[in-house]
Amino acid sequence: LLARCREKGRAAWRLWRLHASDPSADDALAVYGSVHRWREWPALRGRIDGWRDDLAVALPDEVDPILHQLCDAFVVAGLWAEARADGLVTQPAVSVVIPVWSVTAELRDLAIDTIRRVMELATVPTEIIVIENASRFSHEFPADVVIRNPINVGVGPAWNQGIAEARGDVVVVLNSDCEVTTGWDRALCHAALDGRRIAFPYTDHGDGLGPVAPDQAGTAGWCFAASATLLNELGVFDEQFAPAFFEDTDYWHRAWLADVDLSPAPNAVVRHERRTSARHLAGVDDIFEENRRRYEAKWGLGFDAPPPYYAREIVPYPVPGRVRLRRLSPDSAVDDRRPRVFGIGLTKTATSSLHSAISHLGFRSIHHGDELFRNAIEEAIAIDFPPLHNADDLDAFFDVPAVVDRFDRFDVEYPGSRFILSTRPLEPWIESRRRHVDTNQRLREQGDVHGAALDIDVDGWIEEWHGHHERVLSYFADRPGDLLVIDVCSGEGWEVLAPFVGWQRLPERSFPWENAAGNTAEEEATVDDVNGGVHVAAS
Repeated sequence: LLARCREKGRAAWRLWRLHASDPSADDALAVYGSVHRWREWPALRGRIDGWRDDLAVALPDEVDPILHQLCDAFVVAGLWAEARADGLVTQPAVSVVIPVWSVTAELRDLAIDTIRRVMELATVPTEIIVIENASRFSHEFPADVVIRNPINVGVGPAWNQGIAEARGDVVVVLNSDCEVTTGWDRALCHAALDGRRIAFPYTDHGDGLGPVAPDQAGTAGWCFAASATLLNELGVFDEQFAPAFFEDTDYWHRAWLADVDLSPAPNAVVRHERRTSARHLAGVDDIFEENRRRYEAKWGLGFDAPPPYYAREIVPYPVPGRVRLRRLSPDSAVDDRRPRVFGIGLTKTATSSLHSAISHLGFRSIHHGDELFRNAIEEAIAIDFPPLHNADDLDAFFDVPAVVDRFDRFDVEYPGSRFILSTRPLEPWIESRRRHVDTNQRLREQGDVHGAALDIDVDGWIEEWHGHHERVLSYFADRPGDLLVIDVCSGEGWEVLAPFVGWQRLPERSFPWENAAGNTAEEEATVDDVNGGVHVAAS
């Protein structure tokens, strides 16, 4: 019966290919991201309804509902297998490793449901690797790889087996009694690929408190994610802790010593009730205490002493902008003179777009600010007071006149800061400023005082453009790592901005493109090409 279901899934994919006008890898990913809605595809609905009727006849009248779910899961597994065989999608982005030890029928059903939900809710190409640890209630699983151990080898060895088989860029280890939620996989992938990090989901333990950070100092063994590269660097889980307990604590300890972030990720949520499997271990409490002593002996810790990584600063993911800046300049101040991001490009150089982009990267940013804000900075500079004494909550500043004109003062006041010189070719910049003045003059004639730029002074603008660029480039000539020169209007974006402020992966969304009306046709064509023909306004 399950073999028939898998074949139906393969047929569903072939039918989709038949009806797709121009199938491509992107189409395949889009279909895979929606496999849990496979019955809704118009071209397949009639055929699949018939298959469901066939299955209903084949199933016994009174059958455990889990078998119906398993049939659905095998249909989806067959569909995805055919997609890969078709050659459009080959490499999984994430490998989900799920050890299974079903000593009861309930645990078997939980494992099947866990695997089914991982498949149904997948938003990135996923492979599932099941390690069957000699379960009393064994079953077939709709997984890409199933490793069947003749005995229960334990948690750590099973994790090692699954990780060794993984092909994805990210490996997620998941208990077989977890219920994943929408977006969990993408959130964990983002965290795992942005730097050296092991990421842990927020967890709903069914106690009425809702999703919370893992209570073991932000770490957990029931679900975690890391890049395959990092796992290879850290090595295997220590198998002396088999069958269970402290294999994860030992690993987080090793990772912490290697300067790996252990980060809870609020955007990834799973549901998990504690010890649904472990309570069936004979002498479970004794095993726990024995492995606690093994862990303490291995690391030379005192009796019942907490793991030393419990005392670290727990930084959730996404990492706040101020934390990224502190890591870029570890010797800088942590008080009100901490590093900031200063936009020092002239007006009409995509400063609004950069403000939106830096906000998306986790920095609390301000663009221009109101008159009271700007005057407070000017007055502080005039009396030789820290310019940002009233702006401790802000991380980034764009199109703030005092910052642009006196960037050297801000460099001295806030050591370790990053400076962004936004620029664009001279002629389009002059034309944009001219249109801005024309708009202000028109609004003024209508009685709406809007902006101070009311005069066209092309010669003055040219002198300002050259003078400002020469001054900035000369000032940072021997510190190129502290200055980013970026031309957003010509198509530069995440690939230069994100690494400059400490990101090690690029955001998936298109680079924000604000105030596009001020650009030339050539500039808009460039950005259209970079963003796939779509102008995106950042929220």
